Amino acid sequence: MPEIPEETSSISFNAFIAIFSGMAKAALLLPTTEALGQLKWHWFQQENQLIDFEVIDAASRGFWGSALLLLKSKSM
Repeated sequence: MPEIPEETSSISFNAFIAIFSGMAKAALLLPTTEALGQLKWHWFQQENQLIDFEVIDAASRGFWGSALLLLKSKSM
C-alpha cells in the first residue's frame, strides 16, 4: 500500500487558538471602546468635574485607566 502524505499546509492547534483568541479579543474590544466613548460624551453633557471626564477617557486607552475608572466610579 502506498503511504498517505501528510498535509504540510495545515496550521497547528496552537496557531489556531492564537488566531481565534486574537479575533475574540478584537471582537470584545471594539464594543467596549465604543461604549466608553459614548459614556464620555454623555458625561460631558452633564455638569460634572473635568477630572472625571479625563478618567473615562483614560479608561478607553488601557488597563491602568480602566482600573482607575473602577476605583473612581464608586465616588462619581
